[in-house]
Amino acid sequence: RGGHAAVVLAGQIHVIGGGNSQSTIADHDVYDPTTRVWSARAGLPRAAGSVAAVAHEGKLFAIGGRSGGEDFAAVDVYDPATDAWTAGPSIEARGTAGATVHCGAVHVFGGESQARGAVLGEVLRLAGGEGWQPVVGLPTARNFARAVEFRGAAYVVGGGLTPQTSHAPAGSAIVERLGCL
Repeated sequence: RGGHAAVVLAGQIHVIGGGNSQSTIADHDVYDPTTRVWSARAGLPRAAGSVAAVAHEGKLFAIGGRSGGEDFAAVDVYDPATDAWTAGPSIEARGTAGATVHCGAVHVFGGESQARGAVLGEVLRLAGGEGWQPVVGLPTARNFARAVEFRGAAYVVGGGLTPQTSHAPAGSAIVERLGCL
């Protein structure tokens, strides 16, 4: 599988979406590092590669993603207690975005819109019941970048600078640090 997302939730590694040699997939597999056993869980509501994902407040958030030439606006929330996905607040359609929990809220960084043929530079925050709110623009708009939280700051690492027609973009060595937004 490639183009998937991986997150740690409750001490287990959840791997969602992505693709294989035949197609984009909706698979959701969990690895328990204690027992070293993989198990299947409820699949994503749709096949999606290049989905952004985070664990927040005991749940897994799958944000955007794509299949073929279609980007998704869906945000799906997985509850491990029920092994079920529910719809979260939608976002402007995008794939290849980075995401992390930053300053207590889910944040999405950049990505790409195939419909617009554009690399995105927005930083959006999921603020409680308010839905997605624009916070600030990335200093450098990027697709395929990854975001991590480290010592109170969000770091957006690497990524491409131009819209892609393949899953092998030319990367960059850009690392940008954003404090609480």
